[in-house]
Amino acid sequence: RLNASEKNEVSPTENRINEEPDIGKPSIPNGMWYKCDKCGEIIYKKDIKNNHMVCTRCKANLRIGAYDRINMLADEESFQEFDNKLKSVNPLNFPGYEGKLKAASETSGLKEAVITGKLSINSHQAVVAVMDSHFMMASMGSVVGEKLTRAVEKATSLDLPVIIFTASGGARMQEGMYSLMQMAKVSAALSRHN
Repeated sequence: RLNASEKNEVSPTENRINEEPDIGKPSIPNGMWYKCDKCGEIIYKKDIKNNHMVCTRCKANLRIGAYDRINMLADEESFQEFDNKLKSVNPLNFPGYEGKLKAASETSGLKEAVITGKLSINSHQAVVAVMDSHFMMASMGSVVGEKLTRAVEKATSLDLPVIIFTASGGARMQEGMYSLMQMAKVSAALSRHN
């Protein structure tokens, strides 16, 4: 009879026999493939981007980042970003909020949950605001509200249409009333623009 420790031991010869040789295995760089969340299909990333982030198998609409959406929409090299230096702060000293903002920025590559700017679509000028759910589920904080309001006000002053792609996860609890006031501020700017 073997005791418990002897049962789990593998001889060096057995270990070499069970290993698969590395010869002939393809080397696939990270980021070349995308897995559909709905059907599980593995799709070449270039193919899915060419299909406007729609699964080629099940036709599910996949998550699109703000800059990708702008690139799909805008005439080449026509996008001029507004307020790209604005970043959220922690007005209520909410514990851990700075860390969440930093992590969201690092994983998404964005400073905030909305990108705003001016562009042209088929040579027609417009102001655009695109929320990106990769940054804290595109939740509404004071900077998101400020950027949206400024974009609408800029469109009003330039007499241009405004296009807003929303993907919001609601108001940020870490900013309390500062967050909740943003919807009223944006609504007022949209009313003046209208």
